[in-house]
Amino acid sequence: MAIEAISAIGIKNGPSHTELKITPCGVKVVEIAARLGGDFITSKLVPLSTGVDMIECTFSTLLGKTVDVEIKKKRGSAIRFIQGKKGTIKSVEGINVAQNMPGIIDVELYKGNGDIIREPENSGDRIGHVIAIGTNAEEAAQRAEAALNNIKVITGN
Repeated sequence: MAIEAISAIGIKNGPSHTELKITPCGVKVVEIAARLGGDFITSKLVPLSTGVDMIECTFSTLLGKTVDVEIKKKRGSAIRFIQGKKGTIKSVEGINVAQNMPGIIDVELYKGNGDIIREPENSGDRIGHVIAIGTNAEEAAQRAEAALNNIKVITGN
């Protein structure tokens, strides 16, 4: 289905971000675009899991150069986004604890004290993220969740 969708919109040489959903009525295309994946998929998660630099691969492809897609690592990576209750951020606690947990390689805040948090409507409403690695995807996800559980966003009016 993904290959058919990519071909249908004419992508022949370059990246494609394609999202599919399996429904009771079959596979449905959710999104397709001539771009790399966002939410740190391309820039961090794939390189951490495989050692493949997708950005470099994209430019090599577009320039007609040899593309190195050799898998150099075989491990898992995961991202979890920090959310908070609606209100004004008073403090964010547990960042240092999360940063020092096994397998955690990145904890970043996008917002801080005094910023207003609303009900999540899009990726701009996120407070930050945690990225973890593990021997496989399940371990990476567990580590990211454990780190996320240590971060508390304190909000008020």
